[in-house]
Amino acid sequence: MDDRMHLRPACVIAACLTLALAAACDQPPPEPQVDEADRASANGLERVRNARFGFAASYPGAWQLQPAPANGDGFTASGPEGSGLEVRAWGSHHMGSEPQNPDTALSYLMNEQLGFIDGASKADVEPVDVSVQYVSADDTVDVFVEGRVVSYSQEGQDGAEAVSLLLTSHCGTDYFQQVSGLEGSDASVDALALELFGQFRILADESDHDRCPVEGE
Repeated sequence: MDDRMHLRPACVIAACLTLALAAACDQPPPEPQVDEADRASANGLERVRNARFGFAASYPGAWQLQPAPANGDGFTASGPEGSGLEVRAWGSHHMGSEPQNPDTALSYLMNEQLGFIDGASKADVEPVDVSVQYVSADDTVDVFVEGRVVSYSQEGQDGAEAVSLLLTSHCGTDYFQQVSGLEGSDASVDALALELFGQFRILADESDHDRCPVEGE
């Protein structure tokens, strides 16, 4: 039998894979999953659930939800045109200390994030301790993990921006939510951040409970 006959199935499979990958690259990134149960909430907020990193975060329902990033790590919502206001929420895999030590993980995360803030140092940013709700999929757990909120100013594309950032870390994952706007809208940034950060939730599953128990469970 001709040796080329043995190569034909492999060539067909390779060609099919090439076509499949090309088609996948042409697909737009998935839209953020908006929680329909929260769409008509009384306070005018909508909640987005992020499946990749297991969190839920809210934004003003009248704002424009932007297309999801290709890596599916979170979402961005833009305020009314000309307001310069923006809300972001995202997660990432923790690359610092062991997740079994939440105090060390959060401190490491704080120091890491301060390094990304232009011109900021520990002396410039005074973190505020907060509690972040930790909820299981079936709502059998209702406890809290430690978080930090930092507020600062930085130079943006359209001028100086006021930024309020929520940081928390649990079970090997870091979580963030940020509210930003042009300086001069500081009151709007602070008030909105206070409202939204209180809505942030870590959505755990049973494996998280086994690996990383939370005090008070």
